[in-house]
Amino acid sequence: MSKTIQILLQKDVAKVGSVGDLIDVKPGYAKNYLFPNSLAVRATPAIINQYKIKKAKLETQKIQDKQNAQILKTTLENMMPFTIRKKVGSNQTLFGRVTEPEVKQVLEKSLGQHCNYTTIEFPTINTIGLHEIQIKLHPEVSVLLTIQVTG
Repeated sequence: MSKTIQILLQKDVAKVGSVGDLIDVKPGYAKNYLFPNSLAVRATPAIINQYKIKKAKLETQKIQDKQNAQILKTTLENMMPFTIRKKVGSNQTLFGRVTEPEVKQVLEKSLGQHCNYTTIEFPTINTIGLHEIQIKLHPEVSVLLTIQVTG
């Protein structure tokens, strides 16, 4: 029995590799953990060829997704500032705070379509005025937007 076997990862595995990596692991690790949890398959020539075809399609899709994110970034930058209306107290502070779903709703209403994003990062917003938010549209594309919170 060989000391290692070659496998193809089907999911990301911490400290081992990412989806699609061809790696050598000990047979026991593959048999007892990776295979039963559907994290990997044994790397046969047929599976490697299937993976190469699939990887080419995925690369094309990744490029297209990044281009779409760049277009969305430009569109969002040209539409600033976005306005969010909230109830305001006597000292110009909000009842509650601005939430991520509210920001998403304003963006989607302004765009007229669903907005795909990875994360929205912003500090706690509990006052009226202009505030900046960071939206990650793609792992390599993010946009800094200004929102106007009014009463």
